[in-house]
Amino acid sequence: KSSSSSASSSSSSSRINARDLWNEGRGGLKKGALMVHRKYGFCRIAMIAYDSNDVLLQFADGRLLVKTHEVSGAEEGRPPPPAPAARSEVRSEEPAPPTGGRGAGGRRHFLVTRYHQIGGGGGATKELKEPELSSVRNAARWDRRKNRVENGTLRLARDLLEVYSSRQKLEREPCRLEVEESREMAEFQGRFAFKPTVDQIQCFLDVRADMVDSKRPMDRLICGDVGFGKTEVAMRAVYRAFLNGRQSALMVPSTILAQQHFESFQKRMPEVPMALLTGKTKASEARATRQALQSGETRLLIGTHALLSEGTKFHELGLLVIDEEQRFGVAQKERIKARQTSLDVLTLSATPIPRTLQMSFVGLRDISLLRTAPEGRQKIRTVVDDISVRVISKAITKELDRGGQVLF
Repeated sequence: KSSSSSASSSSSSSRINARDLWNEGRGGLKKGALMVHRKYGFCRIAMIAYDSNDVLLQFADGRLLVKTHEVSGAEEGRPPPPAPAARSEVRSEEPAPPTGGRGAGGRRHFLVTRYHQIGGGGGATKELKEPELSSVRNAARWDRRKNRVENGTLRLARDLLEVYSSRQKLEREPCRLEVEESREMAEFQGRFAFKPTVDQIQCFLDVRADMVDSKRPMDRLICGDVGFGKTEVAMRAVYRAFLNGRQSALMVPSTILAQQHFESFQKRMPEVPMALLTGKTKASEARATRQALQSGETRLLIGTHALLSEGTKFHELGLLVIDEEQRFGVAQKERIKARQTSLDVLTLSATPIPRTLQMSFVGLRDISLLRTAPEGRQKIRTVVDDISVRVISKAITKELDRGGQVLF
């Protein structure tokens, strides 16, 4: 009787602990989490019952019961089994529930998976709306929606292949060698306040060869950690385009970064007429900026996804620089290229997306690496850890105490 009571108490305790984990979000999922059912579409977690291994899914017009092993992340929140009674030697012979199907390479396939926002048409910094719940009584509607997305993806892939194929065949006038050897270019390079690293020098030479020695439009990725000198590579490319009478555009994912770049470029090359264009730019200022850009008065435009609007037209755009390219959607990055296929493109990233790396590996774009830390700078330390207020607070406090800046 004592053992039975103990087991019952332990079982009850386990259910309470599971509820606590559920409410606090410490398990694999939280109540109300948005999910995707392979057959029916978008739904939310309505309830989970670990004692019966059931998960209740809420759709727009009904509910559906599935097993925990069919839901990605559900098993992660399962509380540990109750401790056996003292001196008990009873062992459970019940087989463990299946953990989802496995495909090639041991990859798990779940009937219900978590929903992840992966992009949007309004810009890298725009908050995306969650989709509406799907119908559990009309699977055909979800099939039609998947087919539309699949067809749209195939169209985008085909358009990208056409753009890159045409760029491989196109030729444009290289930058003039006499400009490269001019006093203005030498003076600008001499203003660099730091000693370039070996990798930076190689990047300078790579970009120079692309813009001066080759007739094929440049498409180069500069890959390096934060603070390793990617911006200086971009600055020299922009100044080279300016001396050759071409306009440049620098596209960044956030207003803050755009403002920082604008101030840095103004300080580094005050003789270059430049403008800032973001989503926060006043309408009257934006109109004046676009007019100066179209007339050729502005030689460098720095901004966010606002650069992609139909009203933003250049007089003679020769160079596009994309900073933190991993934070832009594929269609966004290729929109300007589609408008002007003979454009020189320089992409900067510390963490390029797999698609960008793959294109570099197969020769569709060139790549230069910045692996050497500048003098007096330590290598970047990246930590992957569970979400913890203590860890985050400690890291922020340490950085502020040494006079550094924090982006959280």
